[in-house]
Amino acid sequence: MHYLIIILITAISFFLVPIAGREMGLYEEYLNLLDITIWPAVVIIVALSFRKILAYLFFSVEEFSFFGAKGRLKDVRELIEEKAENLKAKQEINEQSKEMLKEFDESIKKIKERTKNKDRVSELGSEIIKENETFRSKLSEKDQEIIILKNEIEVGRNIDSIALVDKKQL
Repeated sequence: MHYLIIILITAISFFLVPIAGREMGLYEEYLNLLDITIWPAVVIIVALSFRKILAYLFFSVEEFSFFGAKGRLKDVRELIEEKAENLKAKQEINEQSKEMLKEFDESIKKIKERTKNKDRVSELGSEIIKENETFRSKLSEKDQEIIILKNEIEVGRNIDSIALVDKKQL
């Protein structure tokens, strides 16, 4: 909020003072005033905007409290060690994830092999069922032929027995 007020006052002074100041001969004094005030205003705005960075740059103490930013500054060696530990942890996580992916791939391959075997068994079962159906149909055809032949044989015996009876009666 205070940034906006400073910017608004600066903008108004940029436009109103030169217009009014030319008639009164205050234009050169206005420029001198800007030279005096603009750079401190810029420094204050930067300081408020980047207070954490300024605290790190200018206050090299172990712990600080600067415009509400509280913290602990670290040595370069600590930062390097921390980054190295983070990278090592990331590498370990990557290795673990790669191992898990390999295990998942192996389990998927095993499952695929099992399903292939099951598919083969089901195909063989369906072939056997089809062969069984054709065998049964052939068997029923042969049964029909046997029944027909039996009937023919019985009819032939009956005819023979009738012929024998006729011969005896004659």
